[in-house]
Amino acid sequence: MTGLTAVKATMPSRALREMALFGVRAYLEAALLRTARTISPEQREYLYALAEHHSAPYALILETTSDESIPLRPGRDEDRSFRREAGVQISEALTALKLRSLDPDSAAATARIVEFLDGIDAKRMVKAD
Repeated sequence: MTGLTAVKATMPSRALREMALFGVRAYLEAALLRTARTISPEQREYLYALAEHHSAPYALILETTSDESIPLRPGRDEDRSFRREAGVQISEALTALKLRSLDPDSAAATARIVEFLDGIDAKRMVKAD
């Protein structure tokens, strides 16, 4: 399963981790596939347009992969098949929206995180002057 950590460039004072709307889109698609249900083309188009619009402010998206050998924490959904499908749908949503995600363990992600945090620090220094 794939997970997401998305960081908004415009909101550095908020918590850095949140479920982005494109992730919500992915979980809905996984649930629809899992339960053999559908939504109307109009509903899908509306949701996809929202996800596309909502994606613009993200400065950093980290795409993770679950290690299924690690037990889930209590209270988490234990349907591993659904979790795997949600991961597939997250990857598909990122591709469809042309959003670049990084592997959180990569050197590129580390460099981007440092760059992002340095930018926040620089903004605070300007405000302090």
